[in-house]
Amino acid sequence: MFRLQKYLWLLLFALAGVVPAQAASTAEKRSFNVAAAAFNLGSWDYAETNFALFLQKYPVSEHAAEAVLLEAQARFYLRQYDGALTLLAVHREQAGGWADQFDLWTGEAQFAAGRLAVAAEALAHLAEQFPNSTNLFRTTLREAEARARLSQWARVILLLQTPGGTFQRAIQAGTVSELAAAGYLILGEAQFAERDLAGVQRSLEWLAPRELSPAAAWRRSYLQCRVQQAEGDFSAALVSAEASVKLARAAKDALFLSESMALQAGILERSSRLAEAAEVLKNNLAPDVPADRQRTALLKIAELSLKLDKIAEAAQTLEKFLSQQTNAAANETAWLTLGELRLKQFVADAADTNRLAEAESCFGKLLQEFPESVLTGKAWLDAGWCWWLRGRYAEGRDAFQKAAGRLPVSEDQAVARFKWADSQFALQDFSGALTNYEWLVENYSGAADIKERLLEPALYQTVRAALAAGDLVAATNALGKILTWYPQGFAGDRSLLLTGQGFSREKDPARARELFARFKEMYPTNALAAEVRLAVARSFERENNWDAAITNYDTWLGCFTNHPEQPAVEFSRGWDHYRAGRDTNAFDLFTNFVAQFPAHPLALQAQWWIGDYFFRQGRFVDAEGNYRLVFLSTNWPPSELTFQAQMMAGRAALARYKYTDATNYFSQLAVNTNCPRALQFEATFACGDALMSRTDTDATNRPADLREAIDWFSSIAQKFPTNALAPAAWGRIGDCYKDLATFDKNHFYELAANAYQQVLNLPQASVAARSQAKVGLGILAEKEGQTMEGDAQADRLRQALAEYLDVVLGKDLREGEQRDLFWVKEAGLKAFRLSAEDLHDGPQALNLCTNLAEAVPQLRPVFEARAAKLSEHLGNPKPEPASLTH
Repeated sequence: MFRLQKYLWLLLFALAGVVPAQAASTAEKRSFNVAAAAFNLGSWDYAETNFALFLQKYPVSEHAAEAVLLEAQARFYLRQYDGALTLLAVHREQAGGWADQFDLWTGEAQFAAGRLAVAAEALAHLAEQFPNSTNLFRTTLREAEARARLSQWARVILLLQTPGGTFQRAIQAGTVSELAAAGYLILGEAQFAERDLAGVQRSLEWLAPRELSPAAAWRRSYLQCRVQQAEGDFSAALVSAEASVKLARAAKDALFLSESMALQAGILERSSRLAEAAEVLKNNLAPDVPADRQRTALLKIAELSLKLDKIAEAAQTLEKFLSQQTNAAANETAWLTLGELRLKQFVADAADTNRLAEAESCFGKLLQEFPESVLTGKAWLDAGWCWWLRGRYAEGRDAFQKAAGRLPVSEDQAVARFKWADSQFALQDFSGALTNYEWLVENYSGAADIKERLLEPALYQTVRAALAAGDLVAATNALGKILTWYPQGFAGDRSLLLTGQGFSREKDPARARELFARFKEMYPTNALAAEVRLAVARSFERENNWDAAITNYDTWLGCFTNHPEQPAVEFSRGWDHYRAGRDTNAFDLFTNFVAQFPAHPLALQAQWWIGDYFFRQGRFVDAEGNYRLVFLSTNWPPSELTFQAQMMAGRAALARYKYTDATNYFSQLAVNTNCPRALQFEATFACGDALMSRTDTDATNRPADLREAIDWFSSIAQKFPTNALAPAAWGRIGDCYKDLATFDKNHFYELAANAYQQVLNLPQASVAARSQAKVGLGILAEKEGQTMEGDAQADRLRQALAEYLDVVLGKDLREGEQRDLFWVKEAGLKAFRLSAEDLHDGPQALNLCTNLAEAVPQLRPVFEARAAKLSEHLGNPKPEPASLTH
């Protein structure tokens, strides 16, 4: 139905005629005639003012009702519709013989104000109340027009087609005016809407011989063309479409012309002449074409170009439009459409990143230049896709969020919410993603098309997000909806498996197995059956039920041969035998695994386990050989585990006193820049330790080994003073200098003492490291005292005793620390020996042992034995009570 309002108004108002002038015999008549003359001249402001003055001065004049009517019409023409309605309503009781005119113009004002339903009812009421009104023909047409605009087609047909009705009676009486033609045009539109094509043809036949105005002639041709198109007669329709184009140009109406172009393009499209259709639509991009028609043409050209695989041409058309019409109202549509075309080009060829940048620029232009446009929601959605395709999920999340807030309830809004959640999921904001997935399901479950296309993947993502967030309740709820709504969908089997695995991870393996059992019941031949059975076995592992897990793994291997998961299952069998305490079985399985799957990533761990197996048994040659297989094999790239294997090979070599081999392993790791940094430091320290421990050289080479060990330790202690190993390294340096004192006592004692003091000064030094340093200082003091005599010797020995007692009593403990029992034992024994043998203070030594036995229950047997022996030697003196508790 096309807009006939202006056309009908011109005709209907022409029937109203002009106001007859009144004789100017009196002032009253002169006042009325002045206003009436202004009305006839179309001077609506002047007429409205003077009719109002007339009514104020002569409220009971015989022309008062007519003056009200004319003032209301003047307001109508001034588009003061509510003012006209108020005036007519206030004076309705005084309308007299003008009552039908009052009701007519009430309907006209309601119609013009856009209150079509009210207008239609008012006009229908007029026809009932005034069946003999001279305005009945006009009233019927206006009511038909209002109901047509409301798409009340059956009522329109009833008004205009009923043989005894007002309209048909007038036609039978010979009315052939422009209004009659307008009536048949409205009737034809109603018949077309009701698919009564034969009825439309009858209306067109009545119109055919009539001489019509250019506008009416165009409407007739336009209607004829649509009927032919509906009948599938595209050849005839194209002829009519071309005629309607000519008639639109003759009428000089841009809207008519754009309608004709669009109709012609539609017929060409239905005739599979897509390129011609696109060319015709380009006419609707002209500056004088209404903005909504420009928008429609832009979108349709883009659609046709996609069908023709001529995206580049469509983009050029849009770019030309934007360059030529920089201020056109349809530019927002052009930017959006051009951006979407560029985005499609990028999706088709992801290597062409320029297209993605161009798409982003287009959406940015729309958002910048048309911030209040209804298209901003779609632009934010498309911009979000651009960020998503770039892998920039934070920016994508923000764009999708804005799109979801601006778009109306629609599939686009649902997609925006879905991708907002997807972006949060990619950013590991699982709780936020879960909230949005659940919102989408809750708010769009009633939309059948969206539920069919989008909600199953949304529910699957809900399961994944809920499991990642540790929300098993939400995962279970989503799973229930999947199995109920989409029992044969893609997500049911996957969701059951994932949810079961989630329960297994959350230490509810029994619930997990219930879900796995349901899976086997619902999907007995599903491709995921192997994974489900595997998950059952792993659920038993969660319960430390190794035998049940092994049994399920054995069953699995009997059912699934040459399955991609077979190596993982074989490895798990070996690992579960190991955890069940059956090392021999595990050894056999891991040995077979390495032979059967030598290049598999898990073979690396199996080979490592075999090395550990031999190391635990003290078979260091075999251990070293298997560790070497780990880090020397070409089956695996270097990794932390291969470097750790080299470290373990060094320890195995050291355990069998192959110091040169051990230092080679350690030193190679220490200088390997690919080795993890922490392991480099560990290897550096181990290299120094191996040199310190070396016993396979004669005494003359001992100083060289110690000096080299100092160098290794110093590369940690001096170059990396904040490293966690720095305190222990300083302690080892002190030990090395202490051993070197055999060759130069004074010089090396000083260096050793300085190294031990460095340990005590370091904030990261542990209790064990500081205790070792204190004991080292005590040993140095003892050794120095042994070179002295008399009081000097006694003082030096008491200094040594004080160092030992600092460890025993925990003097230097920091907040929250406890004594290291190993060093308490070492310091306690040295203090006992020093008191009893060198300082000859037996009672003090006895008290020390007795109290240490009480204060440190873990060391009670050691100190009670020493106390008993000393007590026997001293003649069982009673120990003095003292407390060594910290």
